[in-house]
Amino acid sequence: MVTRHEAATLGVAALLAILGGLGVRTARQAGPSAPDWFTAPAVVFRIDVNSADAPTLGLLPGIGPSKAAEIVGCRLSRGRPFERVEDLDEVKGIGPVLSRRLAPHVRFGPCASAVPTGSPPSPSSPSPR
Repeated sequence: MVTRHEAATLGVAALLAILGGLGVRTARQAGPSAPDWFTAPAVVFRIDVNSADAPTLGLLPGIGPSKAAEIVGCRLSRGRPFERVEDLDEVKGIGPVLSRRLAPHVRFGPCASAVPTGSPPSPSSPSPR
């Protein structure tokens, strides 16, 4: 007589054999080769190189704390905003290969120091005397 446990084991083994014959692989068998229908997720963030602080820049691929600090330092010392990804080649430790790797993850807005911090007085506010 077959016990419940043995029957369940045989059922699972039969199911795996059927699925294997259909070309279905378990996660352990799949390994590094993913199915053809699987694609990596799209880029979900873009960081503004001209206004981000060092910890935010450190989220970029290939950029650690020291390169992030170099980007901020270069941004401040050059006196003008970065305008395109090739401008990042001026930063110590960043070359053409890393620049291309960063391209989908960065954007270039106006330099944070060039943006006025105060707003003009609204027409409804009383003028100072």
